[in-house]
Amino acid sequence: MPSFASAYSGRGPLFWEHEGNAAVRVGKWKLVRKYPGPWELYDMEADRTEMHDLAAQHPDRVRDLSLQYTVWANRCGVIPREKILELMKAEGGTAFWEEEKQG
Repeated sequence: MPSFASAYSGRGPLFWEHEGNAAVRVGKWKLVRKYPGPWELYDMEADRTEMHDLAAQHPDRVRDLSLQYTVWANRCGVIPREKILELMKAEGGTAFWEEEKQG
């Protein structure tokens, strides 16, 4: 029976975005960003719980993976969270999650 690691190794990159949070997974590497923070890089084979951010040690990998994410996001029409908030404010309101932060 194949392990999850061996089943994953032959796949292409995975991308996702939700409410400004973003990630890309290529092989053992996972690049994540919790809005509005910076990108963080994890070696999922050595650190499955994402406790040790390796972004500072691998700036070229961060640059490459973030570029891949940007290309994917543009191709798929991901709307940046800042733009969504601008549109909501232009329509005369704020998002409920932004109001909770202010309260």
